[in-house]
Amino acid sequence: MRLRSLTAGLAVTSGLLVALVSTGLGRALADPAPPQTAEASKADLEAERDRLFSEMLKNPSDLDLLYAYAQVTIALGDFDAAIASYERMLIFNPNLPRVHLELGVLYFRAGSNQVARYHLELAKNDPSATPQVKARVDEYLAAIDEAGSTSKFDATVFAGLRYQTNANAGPPAGTRVQIGTLPGFAELEEGTEQSDYNAVVSGTVNHRYDFGNQTYDSWNSSVFFYGAAFAEQEQLNLGTTELKTGPKFNHVLFRDFSLRPYAAINWVGLDNATYYWSWGGGLGIEYAITPELTAGLDLQYRDRRYNEDYEDREGEQYLAQGSVRWTLGSRDMLTLGGALVRTTAKGDWRAYVEAGGTLAYTHLLPADENFLGLPVAATLYAGGRYTDYDAPDPLIQPDTERADRELRGGGSLVLALDSDVSLVATAEYRSVTSNIDFYSFDNLAVTVGLLFRF
Repeated sequence: MRLRSLTAGLAVTSGLLVALVSTGLGRALADPAPPQTAEASKADLEAERDRLFSEMLKNPSDLDLLYAYAQVTIALGDFDAAIASYERMLIFNPNLPRVHLELGVLYFRAGSNQVARYHLELAKNDPSATPQVKARVDEYLAAIDEAGSTSKFDATVFAGLRYQTNANAGPPAGTRVQIGTLPGFAELEEGTEQSDYNAVVSGTVNHRYDFGNQTYDSWNSSVFFYGAAFAEQEQLNLGTTELKTGPKFNHVLFRDFSLRPYAAINWVGLDNATYYWSWGGGLGIEYAITPELTAGLDLQYRDRRYNEDYEDREGEQYLAQGSVRWTLGSRDMLTLGGALVRTTAKGDWRAYVEAGGTLAYTHLLPADENFLGLPVAATLYAGGRYTDYDAPDPLIQPDTERADRELRGGGSLVLALDSDVSLVATAEYRSVTSNIDFYSFDNLAVTVGLLFRF
């Protein structure tokens, strides 16, 4: 039962991981499009751009037209046209701090940091610059300084408490099972479902070394860690950490297409002892199909080495994991993910093929549109997986090859207390049905904690 609980313990973190992803989305969505264009469709924006362009031909010195044209072209993602429009405004009136600010932001996005700094400093030093303009200038000047550094660290850490209705992933009381070659089925006397509380801590530390070339290639490393300590069932105490490191190459075959080969090493501990460790590597592929739609694929190989008590599990693992992320306007995002896993083992009853997928929807509610007065990111998700084992287990119902089906769903709320601290609450329900009753269970997990960014 302890080994089943390890799998369950790792799986129930998915709700927390979705919450962490949604906080990243919240930060990304916190810089909305200009108010006059945020809700407009692409067709409407293109029509408005054409109208403004016609008006500009009639009144080339009208600064209001030039500014409106720049805003619409930014909403359409045409930064070059926006830059040209702002530059033209400065020809007619060079003392426009707001325009220098907008130009600085656009040049920063385009990677021209020196030109960006020039315009940002002009905006800040202009006597007519408002405190709001100066504050935003300082943010981008700090970002330029950071971008100039070849070595960068960042980290996120979550700490909280979780309650689970079935912490050990045990079957319901009264479940009957055939043990080994004994005739008939016997009712389980121990190992059935038990609720429990546990403390949980998880996080990621990232390092990026910039190669300093025109395509912003870099060497990326990350360390992920997770730990859970239970109130009553101490045999379920779990810890794991993983290191990934490797280069990332941008615009490899064509624009917005990146490749990241990496090496990885992983350790998992259970009940204060090493359960297994693994080494391997993979290849990450990402393509920004449009500014709103990004697709990714991660191919991995792992060689897993187990504690001598569990050597029948030792073997290799091959994983293909894909995702599609679709940003809907300035506040919403859909994420579709899928995975296919092949795991080999010394004991063929431990080897399996697994396939699954998840669909998640995240919505950002700005501070001025909810009663809390703080930004809130809400995520709902649902998913499932199917696992088919290679051979019957000689110890549990030895005449039946095991096959499991899982459905799960949940949600999270992330309340941004400030720019670096968020309150996170997640809830997830899992239901696993198996053709061997011993492996069927359900579990409701609720987690509350704080997420820190560094």
